[in-house]
Amino acid sequence: MFFTPGLFILFDKVILPRFEQKSNDRESDSIDEKGTVIIAGGGRFGQVVNRFLVSNHVKTVVLDHQADQVDSLRQINTKSYFGDATRPDLLHTAGIEHAAMLVVAIDNQENSVELVKYVKHTYPKVKVLARAYDRGHSYMLRCAGADFIESETTRSALEMGAEAMRGLGQHPFHVEQQKIAYKKVENQSSDKLYQAWLDDSEGERFDNNYRKLFIELESTIKHAMSKDRSDKHNQSERAWTPPPKGYADDLDE
Repeated sequence: MFFTPGLFILFDKVILPRFEQKSNDRESDSIDEKGTVIIAGGGRFGQVVNRFLVSNHVKTVVLDHQADQVDSLRQINTKSYFGDATRPDLLHTAGIEHAAMLVVAIDNQENSVELVKYVKHTYPKVKVLARAYDRGHSYMLRCAGADFIESETTRSALEMGAEAMRGLGQHPFHVEQQKIAYKKVENQSSDKLYQAWLDDSEGERFDNNYRKLFIELESTIKHAMSKDRSDKHNQSERAWTPPPKGYADDLDE
């Protein structure tokens, strides 16, 4: 047991990188098809996007720079190609000139930003959707020109928070309203926070002005959460009435 932590470190730092380097030591695949959507990155995020699109009859081309990842995808009948999506020649072969969209879901944050910047500069008509790890990464992607950015954890974390509230006895209708209020405040504040990061942080750090705005955002969210519900009942009431007919349709909008 004394040596166990050291063995894990040895595996992560020495053995695994050597294995990955050996598995990647092969020529990029020849891409023999074109897709309406090119997906850069065949990891867990890119796989979900790909499955959803393919199940809706959208033609995709999946690229991944990890050979073992590509091989794993092929074992479950998911067609993908081994190659670095940040290479202009590979993008050209995949048909980026005629693609309607590029989904950027690669792990390396710096490379993902550079890929977005290159595609939006070279192929401005291609719509770029990108996965972000955190706020800083999302700002860099936005600055690079991404048309749509989705945080890797925001939606799932919000759903987990909602499930926690339901598990604590909160009425599902109230939970849905709180989710809407939370997202509304976040969306209203996003441009202001991005501008503060762009103007004052020089794209490298979060300065005092940004921190101040972020703290204000947290305060605004708490205030929105504490307001009475739109049906004018107080949140402390336990005698909940059923939600109005068709309320789910309004929530979806």
